Amino acid sequence: MIEAHEEARAYDLSSRNSIAVVAFWFTTLLLGVAVSAVPAQNDAASRASFEVASIKPMPFRDEANFTAFAQGAGNCAFYKFTPTGNRFFQGSITLCMLIRMAYDVTDLQIVGLPEWSNQQKLSAWYEVEGRAAGNTSLTVEQTRPMLRTLLADRFKLAVHREPRGVPVYALLVERSGHKLSTTGIDCPVTGNSARLAISFPPGTLLSCTPQLTMAQVVFVLNRFVDRPVVDRTGLDGRYALNLKFSGTDPLAGADGLPSLFTALREQLGLRLEPQSDSVDALVIDHVEPPAPN
Repeated sequence: MIEAHEEARAYDLSSRNSIAVVAFWFTTLLLGVAVSAVPAQNDAASRASFEVASIKPMPFRDEANFTAFAQGAGNCAFYKFTPTGNRFFQGSITLCMLIRMAYDVTDLQIVGLPEWSNQQKLSAWYEVEGRAAGNTSLTVEQTRPMLRTLLADRFKLAVHREPRGVPVYALLVERSGHKLSTTGIDCPVTGNSARLAISFPPGTLLSCTPQLTMAQVVFVLNRFVDRPVVDRTGLDGRYALNLKFSGTDPLAGADGLPSLFTALREQLGLRLEPQSDSVDALVIDHVEPPAPN
């Protein structure tokens, strides 16, 4: 958190603690973004289950702390998880995140999330813990069916799979070529802050050194647009960039700042093009808020 707080000071914003939370979680989540999606697992796994499990409301420190975290994390970010011994534990998790862990799918594949699971609601965030019987150390693949059982038992989740056409934005390189840098760029911040990939209002994606992949850029863009973004740039390197757009109205632009669409074209030589995509969808047939412990 030290680097995140230094970042907040560098931007000289009044709500420093909240901004630091955004920077810290945004950077943490970027580290867990996979370069490619893994196919969803077959649903016919056995009813493996935790011996004991609990789902509790996430105890955020206060409303400002929750708001900052939710802005940085997003509703359906994917955390890489590693069980500790026979224990699974994850704080600050939503229904969508838990489904992604349990079924090993992308957010693009999940169809039918209920409104009550929206990220901007404090009640949509949980602290989840489960312990398997005995002292055998769990692997990720052993944990997934246990999480599926937990979802079925506590959230009454019922799903089925089917191919679906979904509207997406394809991230493409402009015909004139991209403007991404494979070397360091002039940096508006100094010190430890310059090493972070950060996103702050009014809409900034900054990496002063070439550390961002297109998968990570897509992760960020998905926080601001009204349909999923898929990477079709064909770029497989790591890049430095400084993208500035309207944080108050990313889709249309406001406050003298361009829309995200315009900023991508003019500043990075990239564009978002509306397209449709076919996915192996995990369709939610029924789900309820979790039963209390």
